[in-house]
Amino acid sequence: TGRCRTLDRDALLQSYRQRLLAGRDRRAQQEAPPLIVVATQCVEAGADFDFDALVTECCPLDSLRQRLGRLNRIGELPEAEAVIVAGADTLAGKPDPIYGMAMAETWKWLNERRQPLDLSPAAVAAVLSASLESLNAPAAPGPLLFPAYCDLWAQTSPVAVPSPDPAVFLHGPQRGEPDVQIVWRADLDADKPEAWLETVALSPPLAAEALSLSLSSARAWLEEAGHATNDADIEGGSIPEDAPPRETRARPFLVWRGKDDSESPQTDASRLRPGDTVIVPAAYGGCDLFGWNPASREAVADIADRARLIARRPVQLRLHPQLASTWEGASALLSPLLAAGDEPEDAVLQVQRVLA
Repeated sequence: TGRCRTLDRDALLQSYRQRLLAGRDRRAQQEAPPLIVVATQCVEAGADFDFDALVTECCPLDSLRQRLGRLNRIGELPEAEAVIVAGADTLAGKPDPIYGMAMAETWKWLNERRQPLDLSPAAVAAVLSASLESLNAPAAPGPLLFPAYCDLWAQTSPVAVPSPDPAVFLHGPQRGEPDVQIVWRADLDADKPEAWLETVALSPPLAAEALSLSLSSARAWLEEAGHATNDADIEGGSIPEDAPPRETRARPFLVWRGKDDSESPQTDASRLRPGDTVIVPAAYGGCDLFGWNPASREAVADIADRARLIARRPVQLRLHPQLASTWEGASALLSPLLAAGDEPEDAVLQVQRVLA
């Protein structure tokens, strides 16, 4: 996955975990068709995956060793093969925009050795040179982390003042383009933006239902400018300078800053700021099962209720025709609530009758 909502990513992993995770019962899957995983470099770290074979583009040696850590991860197979390929620029010794000369140097290092090459951890460690600087990806020096920073970050409710910005410690001093958070809600009618703020205030957004997106991509998508990108998961991307001119008017969107501080839905995407939480109708599309997809016009799944359950927030029932499909077995019983009258007294009586 690239840009993806937390709950969507977890659901995908749950669907395939018996085919992916280390320590699985391989014998139980012998009759299943092969599973092919196509991944970005996010598979390098933090994923306890165990593959039987690997095909990878050449990359710096430290990244390559991480990727190989997902191949026959706990040594259950007698052997597992990896095929490493290189593009024309790497073959020509040209620097890579992200990794510099490390890709070409690693390719040269690999080809200086007899093929096939044993790339097990012990074998690689035995043939490494004393200096790996030319083979490893360039790394920026990290900032100093003082104990006082941790004390301030530990105070989350209310947030301590001052509170150091954690981004520099996560991404390094060479910060790329900042992100905004996109939340899709099915109970927001695209033709009734004046009701959005009151609707969202009844069920404020949670982090698990949000998708992080670069500021420029969010603006372009809201303006339907036709150049919203797929937002790869490469750290430190810069704001594109050659983007074509955009129309100033965007589809209505709500920037959520709490019930009292949020503004009415607006149509000027240039007012978006780093860190904003943007709430839009699910009918806008832009996200599918695998995450950010600006070309998608299908309604996005509303996962607010699942996020509330996982966050242990009080259970809510949001009444809206577009949410009826999420009620599953209770749909027939709850559907009459959609016809509740506009008067509060009538709605309360209708709710009492249905719940009884």
